[in-house]
Amino acid sequence: MKLKNIIYTLFLLPISIFLIGFISSNNQIITIHFNPFVQTSATLSLPLCLALIGSLALGFVLSGLIWWIKLYGYKREFRKLHNSRKNLQLLDVTKD
Repeated sequence: MKLKNIIYTLFLLPISIFLIGFISSNNQIITIHFNPFVQTSATLSLPLCLALIGSLALGFVLSGLIWWIKLYGYKREFRKLHNSRKNLQLLDVTKD
């Protein structure tokens, strides 16, 4: 394991433990309004800890989706370069 990964883990581990403790200690019921301008809009009442865990999970999934979409472009470019390199090698073989 590289030193950078060890330092990264040692830095994030206490922060993660603190956040988990903070989230689990907040059990107050909150009401989430999906449209802040209308009072009769759809609402959801749930404990604050579930709202925080849900928002963290949503952020994790969305960031993974963004990275997946971003990497798709790189993979496509790599595939094009790899195929063009193969074609050039085939051309060199057929010239001999």
